[in-house]
Amino acid sequence: MMYFQAGRDYFDDLEDAGIVPAGHVPTRELAEATWHRIGNDVLVYMDQFYRGYTPPERPIWAEQQFGPPGRARPRLR
Repeated sequence: MMYFQAGRDYFDDLEDAGIVPAGHVPTRELAEATWHRIGNDVLVYMDQFYRGYTPPERPIWAEQQFGPPGRARPRLR
């Protein structure tokens, strides 16, 4: 969720945590595909998480970068 909000990927921590094999670096394309797959769930979670508190400004980083969740935006060539 933090990546989608702030644009900080924390990918450099994944190897140390044993989540990805040594030398494997997830890509921006993976983040975009993941956003379109689970972005709606992330936004629902955020609405519940921040209930009663000031939520982050919208659009969040992932919305700015990848468009609305659930559908890929056209690639610029």
